[in-house]
Amino acid sequence: MEVLSWGVCTHGETGHGLLPEAKVEEPTPVEELSGKRILQISSMNYHSLALTEEGEVFAWGHNGWRQCGSNGSGSDGLMNVMVSPPEAVPIPLKDPKAHVVQAECGGYHCLVLASDGTVYSWGRNTFGQLGLGHTNLPDTPQLVRALVGRPVAYVKAGRSFSVALTEEGEVLCWGLGMHGQLGTGSLANGLFPARVGGPLAALPVLRGQCGNRHCCALAESGDVYYWGQSYDTKE
Repeated sequence: MEVLSWGVCTHGETGHGLLPEAKVEEPTPVEELSGKRILQISSMNYHSLALTEEGEVFAWGHNGWRQCGSNGSGSDGLMNVMVSPPEAVPIPLKDPKAHVVQAECGGYHCLVLASDGTVYSWGRNTFGQLGLGHTNLPDTPQLVRALVGRPVAYVKAGRSFSVALTEEGEVLCWGLGMHGQLGTGSLANGLFPARVGGPLAALPVLRGQCGNRHCCALAESGDVYYWGQSYDTKE
C-alpha cells in the first residue's frame, strides 16, 4: 500500500522534503510511509495527516503553528517552518487501550478521534479552534477535556473552527464564529464545544461536514441543514 503525492511543495506539503524545484509534477510515493497500512489521509492548506490501521498518526508540511505536532518548532505562523518527510505524532491517549480511528486537518490545526470517543487537538488556536478553553498555542496534542463524558463519533475541521458529532447525535462546534459557522446564534468565537442551535438542537444527526466557513448536517429525518457563510445566496 502506497501513499502518493504531487503538486507544489514550498512548505514540504508533498512529504518529499524540501525540493529545489519546489514541486512534484507527477504522483510519487512518499517513501517514509512505505509499508504502512494507511487507513485515512487528510489535507488542508499546507499540511497533511495520515492514519494507519494500527492507529499511528503521521504529519507533514507547514508547521508554523505546530500543526504537525512537533514540540516548539513553530510559534507564530512562520512560513519557513516545516516538517517533511512525514513524522509520527504522539497522541496522549486518555485510555492506553484506545487507538486513533479518525484524523482531520483544519486550516492550521488538527483533530483526532480515539476509539473511546475522546478527541485530541493541536496547532493554531488563535480563535479557540482547539476547544481547550483558551487561545494559547500548545506544544503538543491535547485532550479536549470539555468532551470527556460525551463520547464523540465523528469530527471535522474547518479553516479556523471545529465540529464534533456525538454518539447521541448532537452537533457541537467551537472556534471562529464571525461567519455564523458555529451555529449557536452568535457570531462570537467559542473556546469550548457548544451544541448547534435552531432545529438541530432537538434533532439527532447522522453526519456532518464543514467547509472553510460553513457547515452542513444530515439529520436522522433525512433533511439536510446548513449554516455559516454563503457567498452565493441572497439571504
